[in-house]
Amino acid sequence: MRSLARTLLTRRGYRIYEAESPEQALKIWGQHQPEIALLFTDMIMPGRMNGLDLSRRLRLDKPGLKVVYTSGYNDEILRENSALRHAANFLQKPYSAEVLLKAIRAELDKS
Repeated sequence: MRSLARTLLTRRGYRIYEAESPEQALKIWGQHQPEIALLFTDMIMPGRMNGLDLSRRLRLDKPGLKVVYTSGYNDEILRENSALRHAANFLQKPYSAEVLLKAIRAELDKS
């Protein structure tokens, strides 16, 4: 899913920095933070950090960072973060290319 999203967003002119783990995302963030306007993250990731933890960590450096979350898991697995599934900036997997593009654009256009 990540590679499909990367391909789609790249073709639409977005610059993408792709990470396979939160640790790799933090490394990329350290190198490119001024250029990054939006984090598109899965809620469940390998390691000790989930997508919500990662977004909170990055927003310490950049409070205005836009975020779109995604997950294929249900409320039971997401537990305390399940309310996020009903937010406008959450995409339930699987999602269509059109839904992804609309969500990214809508979040970037928020003031």
